[in-house]
Amino acid sequence: MVSAANAEGFPERPINLIALFNAGGRYPMAQRGEACLALGWATVASVIGGLISAVVLILLGMTCARVCLQPAPVTIAPLIWVKSTRRL
Repeated sequence: MVSAANAEGFPERPINLIALFNAGGRYPMAQRGEACLALGWATVASVIGGLISAVVLILLGMTCARVCLQPAPVTIAPLIWVKSTRRL
């Protein structure tokens, strides 16, 4: 069932906005009978993008973890204050 919004090329929900970038949401490759080719290219692009992001995560993950786990002055100041005001 095709809604009026979808038939006119408008997304039903905000998440479907990406479909508008495909020539107004009308899927021209599917209309030419090349739907399988379009799905194949979309799958290949998705796999390549996933592999690239995995490699970047592997290469930069430890560096990001080291930077994120370093204590900043904002977190050290309260510890110094508590230590200096605490009585034994």
